[in-house]
Amino acid sequence: MWHGLPMVIIPQDGGDQLITAQRCAEVGLGIMVEETPPTAEAVRSAVKTVLEQPDYRFGAQQFQQEIKALPPLSEAVKRLEILARIQAPQINLVVLHPTPQPSNLPESLPILKIKPH
Repeated sequence: MWHGLPMVIIPQDGGDQLITAQRCAEVGLGIMVEETPPTAEAVRSAVKTVLEQPDYRFGAQQFQQEIKALPPLSEAVKRLEILARIQAPQINLVVLHPTPQPSNLPESLPILKIKPH
């Protein structure tokens, strides 16, 4: 998904491959080939569909933008270290009204109030 291209997904047995493939198909990132084992015609048809229907490319490109907008891995490491230290989850909120910082949190992770919708 990093490259913003739609997928033809052929999940293998085990792990989360089937669930991930189903979810990708549900949200329009590609097509899951459900035959086991997949036939050449099923794969050919799926490839043709994702190449010819622009909604798959659009969905993949939208998801690509979301992925690239995520914080870097170093941010995840920092938040996991804080979680281990203070045992409180970290959440991302829109900054509307900063609140005073509790003494057990680093200044780089402010606690924020959000305005209800």
